[in-house]
Amino acid sequence: MKKIGIVLVLFSLLILIILPKIIFPESDTVDSTGIVNAIRFTGLSLILSAIGIKLFFKDK
Repeated sequence: MKKIGIVLVLFSLLILIILPKIIFPESDTVDSTGIVNAIRFTGLSLILSAIGIKLFFKDK
């Protein structure tokens, strides 16, 4: 379970840091769609990170 937890935490970091830069390369303007997508990326990465941390510290 620890391996799955580490993978989920690393994947959530990928979603939070790298994916928005791939989807929105060098955008100068900030519109409501960009803000909504940033909130979605942040929420998804936090959920995956929480699941990963829970799996990492799960005692079995």
